[in-house]
Amino acid sequence: MAADDGDHHAFPHASRRGAMKRLRRAWARLLGTFLNTRREGELAEEIETHVQLQTEDNVRLGLSPQEAR
Repeated sequence: MAADDGDHHAFPHASRRGAMKRLRRAWARLLGTFLNTRREGELAEEIETHVQLQTEDNVRLGLSPQEAR
């Protein structure tokens, strides 16, 4: 059996496995970027909702909208 001295013909499946592994890693990074962006957007939306609710409570207590926020 030939040693793998960089000759991908000695182990043809090894180079494909390496390429697939790199492709899966790249896909996971790309997908993670979009998921993180979406999560950040959801978190910002949730925080804004809480701020609005607190602002409404403060206005009911007599503060101006600017002070309440």
